[in-house]
This record gives sequence, C-alpha cells and structure tokens, in this order.
Amino acid sequence: SNQASATASSPGNSNDVSDLSDDGDDTDDNTTDDPTVTSITVSSSIEVTKTAAITDNGGDGNTGAGDIINYTITVENKGNVTLSGLTLVDTLTDGSGGSLTLTNGPSFSSTTLGSSPGTLKPDEVATYSGYYIISANAALTSSINNSVLARASSPGQTNNVTDTSDDGDDSDGNTEDDVTVVDITPLPEIETTKTATTIDNNSNGIVDLGDTIVYTITVENKGNTSLSSLTLVDTLSDGRGGSLALTSGPTFTSASAGSSQGTLTLGETATYTASYTIVQTAVDAGGTSNTVIATASSPGNSGDVTDTSDDGDDSDGNIIDDPTITNIIASPGIEATKTATITDNNSDGNTGAGDTIVYTITVQNTGGTTLSNITLNDVLTDGNGTSLSLTAGPSFVSNSASSAQGTLAVNEIGTYTATYTISNAVENTSSVNNRVTVTASSPGQSNNVTDVSDDGDDSDGNTEDDQTVVTIDPVPVLEVTKTASVTDNGDGYTGPGDVINYVITVENKGNVTLSSLTVTDSLTDGNGGSLVMSNGPYFSGSDQGSAQGYLLAGETATYQAYYIVPSSSSNRKSPT
Repeated sequence: SNQASATASSPGNSNDVSDLSDDGDDTDDNTTDDPTVTSITVSSSIEVTKTAAITDNGGDGNTGAGDIINYTITVENKGNVTLSGLTLVDTLTDGSGGSLTLTNGPSFSSTTLGSSPGTLKPDEVATYSGYYIISANAALTSSINNSVLARASSPGQTNNVTDTSDDGDDSDGNTEDDVTVVDITPLPEIETTKTATTIDNNSNGIVDLGDTIVYTITVENKGNTSLSSLTLVDTLSDGRGGSLALTSGPTFTSASAGSSQGTLTLGETATYTASYTIVQTAVDAGGTSNTVIATASSPGNSGDVTDTSDDGDDSDGNIIDDPTITNIIASPGIEATKTATITDNNSDGNTGAGDTIVYTITVQNTGGTTLSNITLNDVLTDGNGTSLSLTAGPSFVSNSASSAQGTLAVNEIGTYTATYTISNAVENTSSVNNRVTVTASSPGQSNNVTDVSDDGDDSDGNTEDDQTVVTIDPVPVLEVTKTASVTDNGDGYTGPGDVINYVITVENKGNVTLSSLTVTDSLTDGNGGSLVMSNGPYFSGSDQGSAQGYLLAGETATYQAYYIVPSSSSNRKSPT
C-alpha cells in the first residue's frame, strides 16, 4: 500500500500548499486521496520428506529383529508466508499392516533460519528425528512402513497447511507422498516336527508285531515371508538302518491359517499324517527310525527352504533334526518238543532189541522276534544212565513258514527227525531216555535263547522239560544150568564114598531185574528113588555182585551143592 504527500510554498508563503496522492482510479468510487495498493498473492505450502537409515545391531548384514531404523524428517516452508503451530502425526506399520509405535520421536532437532519449534519462515526447513527398534514380530513381516503428516497454520488461519511425507526418492516414479519403506531382509525358514503314537492292535500292552505307528508331521513357517510348493520326503528305516515303507501317507490334514496344501503364510503351520504297521523286520531290528525332509519355495525362488524333522522331544539333549524313534521290545522265546514212535522190526509185539525208535523234534519260535543259528544238542541214555549215540540224526526236515534251516520266524515251527535202533545190551535196561537242548540267537545277540525238550505229554503232570522216555517191554527170562563133577575116593570108580559136586548157574536172560530167586533141587537115584543132598544148594555169589535172591538183567548167580554117594546105594563099581 503506497501514498505520496506533496508539499509546496506559494509566493510569500512557506509550505502552505499540500496534497495526498490518489491512485488515479476513480472507478473504485474513491476519487481523492486513496493510496495506491498493489496486491501480493499469498502462498502457504509445506513439503515433508522422511528418510531412513539402518543401524545393523546384529552385525549379520541383514535388516531384521533388533536392528534400528533411524528416521530423519524435514519440513520445508515452500510458501511465502510464515507458518506457525507446526505439528507432526507419525504412522508406523509392519508389512502386514499391523500398527507399530516409534521407539523414540519424532523429536525436534533444528531449523535452518533459527526459528523456534513450530514456526517456519518462508524457505525455512525444520528437521526432526526418530527411531524404531525392529521387534521380533515385526521382523516376521516383509517391511516397516512409515509416513508422517505435517500440519501448520498460515496467518489468520488454523491448520490450513498440510502435507504427507515423501520418501525422498523420486527415482521410483512416485514423486510425492509415498511411504518410507524399510524392507526386512527375507529370511525364509521352516521348522518340521514329527511325533509318533502307537495303536496296540493286538491289545497285549507292548509295541510289537502288527501294531500301528501313527505319525503326525507339522511344518511351521518360522520365517518372514510366505512360502509355496511345500513338499515332504519321508524316510523310514528299521533299527539297523534297513529300509521300510510307510503303510500310508504323508497326507495333508490342515493348515492353521486355512491355506491350501503346499502354501504357508507367515507363522502358519501345516499338519500331515502318516502310518506304519509294524512288520517282523522292524521287530527284529528293535524299532523304527523316521525322518521327513520338508522343502518349500520363498518368493522368486525354487526349493530354497528346507528342514529335516525333529522328534519334538528336546529333553533327550538333541534339540534339532533328530529322527523320530519307536522302540520295539520283543521277548525272544523257543519251545522244543520231542516225541517217539517205535518201529517193531522183529514183529514180536514188544519193544526191545532190534526195534527202531523214531524221534520227531519240533522247535517253535514262541517269542516276538526272528531267531537264527538254531542248534540241537541231543543226549541219549539207557535205563541205567549209560550214554548212547543216535543211529541217525537229528536231521532237519522242514520249517512251517519255509524259513531256511537254522532260522525261525515268529510262531514258525521247525521239524527234525532222529532214530535209534535198540541194541541187545540196551534191551536189558528198563528204557531208552532222550532229550534235546535247543539253542538260538535273537537279533543282535548270540545263543541267548534256549530250551530243553518236553516229551509232548502233559498228562503225566510234568508240563515242561521232561525227557522223552521209551520203556523197554519187560521180558523176564531165566536160564539154569547144572553141572556135576566127581571127587573120587581113590579107587578109580564112581561109587560109595565118592563126592558128586554140583555147580548151578542161574542167568537172567531177560531185560528186567529179578528178585526172590530160589533154587529147589531134586535128587534121585538111578531107580528114581528120592535122595537128599549132602549139602546145598547154597549161594556162592553173582557176577554183578547182587545179593542172594536178586538178579540184574544179564547177571548170573552161582549155587553149589554136593552129594556123598552112600555105601548102600550100590555094590557096583564103575570107572570114575
């Protein structure tokens, strides 16, 4: 607004003439002394820029949890009027849109023209700062996003000047009001866990043949990026490393966030199931070992994320990638039975010399694990305990489940045969006694399973480990021999005064012991007249030492007697 004052002096006077200027425009209805006004266009404008710098606290070269994002905010007065009442509203979110809060700030730092906080002269720039320490949860998202809204008041106005921050990078094609984005370094990670439970299909209270192991597999997205193309490779082996095959699965069950099979969002867990029905090889090996390798793809990559399953039990001291082990404790057991049949070779209807005993030996695997190295040790004795030898065998015949000789699967029965032909000497004893000791090895052991044969007849009250006895049929036979010799009285003739010495032998020709043996002597003269022994018969001994009246099989007892020929018996003499 401009106005001039003109002053002048008329003749004889001093400064007696004056006038105030007029703007020369009477169209404004002001025709005199109105100032000359030039209107200046008022422009009120601010520009906010927010930049970020990272302090890598972890020193790992990645932007993630624990690192510090340092924000610098500049607010420039781009207008031609002074602004006042400047305030900032900061908005901080994670990559999933979750709201965050700056750890510190925004805080006023300075202005380029020295204005106090909240005031900006034209072209003046105010600087603010703040920082955010990235939390673990925020690090699981893809980014940290920050913008600030600045408000100020131009003269005579209230909060009429605003701007949303730009990130200071116009090379991205976005020249204004774009959010300041700090990308979290992609750290794709999965964690795979495999646990096992057992179904006791045979209800015997132990984990063994025929039971079902049910596996539950969980794959959790532990990283900060979504994953796709998730696949599982399962490896099942027995306790000795032999390969096994799952009965079913792995089969996708569900995902905690509802993703479809093969996809995992941040923090999501997918669940799979599989099963294995225990077979004999696993029992023999003492258990199973199972692992699964999960592989997935992070954005822009293929198969770059992988993990080997853990068993879910860290109390064992192994906290990562240890296989899921199911122990199978199967008790080994074996039962031997030996039976006998008789071949009556001489067709006399009795069991005795010349007959053949045919032995059948069965060996059953009564335990829960395969047995190997099966051996038989046969002991054969006669009724007196004297050791004998089999005529043939034991010889392998067959296995009921067709296992090779020396091996028995669970419940399998092996059959062997042997023979013994009864000798004359054995016939004279009461029996032929036989038993076999069977020895086998369970997996990983040596000769740890053994049994002594039973005779297969529990009706005798002895239900186990009783020897197989073949009783020799009793055939009692005696053979008596009596010999005589004469002791001459010196006359060269057998006659009066001579002594007839009798020796009687009684042999037990049968196969049983005889008792109450008596010898009754009958003596007559040549005319049949009864005579009486001068002495005897009397017992003089036996060749096996038995007492008088007893004879063991094959034993011979000797008796003696004598008769003195009386003078009245004959007047006739004959040569001795």
